[in-house]
Amino acid sequence: MRKLFQKILIFNSILFSILIFNHFANACSCYPLETVDKAFAKTTNVVVLKLESIKQNDGEKINYYFSVKKIFKGELKADEMLNFTVDSNCSWLFNADEIGTEFLFYLQKRPAENEKWIGSVCSRSGRVKSKTNDLSYLENVNKLSDKTRLSGQLNKFIETPGQLESISLIPLAKLKLKVVGNGKNIDLITDENGVYEIYDLPAGKYKITPEKIDGFVFSTEKTNFVEVEIKAKSHTEQDFIYAINNEISGKIVEPNGSPIKEICLDLISKNIGKTLGFRHQTCSDDKGKFEFTSIPVGTYLIVINNNEKNEFDPVLNNFFSPIKTFYYSNAKKKEAATEISVGANYFLKNLILIPPEMPEMITLNGRLIYSDGQPAADEIIQFFKEDDISKTFEELVISDFEAKTDENGRFTIKVLKGEKGFLRGIVYWLVGQYKNCAETENFIKKEGKSIQQLKTSNSDINGTEDLNNIELKFPFPRCEEADKK
Repeated sequence: MRKLFQKILIFNSILFSILIFNHFANACSCYPLETVDKAFAKTTNVVVLKLESIKQNDGEKINYYFSVKKIFKGELKADEMLNFTVDSNCSWLFNADEIGTEFLFYLQKRPAENEKWIGSVCSRSGRVKSKTNDLSYLENVNKLSDKTRLSGQLNKFIETPGQLESISLIPLAKLKLKVVGNGKNIDLITDENGVYEIYDLPAGKYKITPEKIDGFVFSTEKTNFVEVEIKAKSHTEQDFIYAINNEISGKIVEPNGSPIKEICLDLISKNIGKTLGFRHQTCSDDKGKFEFTSIPVGTYLIVINNNEKNEFDPVLNNFFSPIKTFYYSNAKKKEAATEISVGANYFLKNLILIPPEMPEMITLNGRLIYSDGQPAADEIIQFFKEDDISKTFEELVISDFEAKTDENGRFTIKVLKGEKGFLRGIVYWLVGQYKNCAETENFIKKEGKSIQQLKTSNSDINGTEDLNNIELKFPFPRCEEADKK
């Protein structure tokens, strides 16, 4: 379950990083965007608007007033005034500093007489100065509409620790790219806005290799190119964002060398005195390995298990770990931690982090089976403490410790010594996933859900000693997977 929440946190972090450049939109998932040719074809009005004023009366929605400056497509007229407002988290927001700024907008049909325009962040709209890739096509759309187009923008990602307002994308002008494929070997160069484009390439696959920048990388992949496919009479877009090239990595292990998995690490910025947050948090994998990359320039401490609670916090998404908080290099106190000064091309690898004190654990071994004795392979075993807050969130399957069964249904799980609780096995059952399982399928359908969490009975654990040969059994037989169409 920890891994699931880790993925959610990582997804939210990536989404936030993208949206912060799309005018600070809030929790609006609408990527990837369509290419400019498709957006132009599907949109009623494509125009350049100038923000003239912002007004908001008490108790009323905010109003933005724009004048029409250029029309690429649609029913609007030059110098016409348009009144925009906000109706959801996916609406564009503007501030007083942007009055006088011009924006390229992709808008649908004119609203009803008593309604106002809405600018959606789920479009290619944006400040004119950042939309040169679009404008290059729109200015010549009649001549270029039937041609293939390969285009994109190259930017450098710049970040100051702890300062969201300082996150920015800097266009990379006069940077070289090589496009190779279908017998073509073409050199391109970005314009002053970091944009490149080429028309009339034959349909097929191409490799794009951008110029290297010392101290920055455009990808974490081992290759230095990106492969794209161009289709006839269609556009292909490939942007490149260069992030600072650095790394801190290593392993978290017990004193005996055994890996410690699913324990999270944070970077504490010396300048701001706090962690950088979820975007720069990492957690150890099944082998205890961890890795920080693209770290903003600064001086840091590494803190391991910064959350030292013995319970799941549903608000902060923090997880229980038996390891007490400690710091690199293996210090109990923050004051004794080692400072690390990070910049471009800084690599600190193969760190071995060992908790200065380890909790005493017990080991529980057993087997998860179905009612007919067949093994339940690759399913989840959970341990809950008595009277733990986790029990109130069972629909989220939040437990204190988890393990997975092997191909024979066997499991090994370690829990804190002295913690009384219970073990159980769970399986997620999707309607139609298995065949010849009428009894279970009917039970799920009665619950009104297409997917159901099915559980074994609980096995009480006294927490005082290691236990072997624990048997957890589902109250239904193993079913054969249905044929996939």
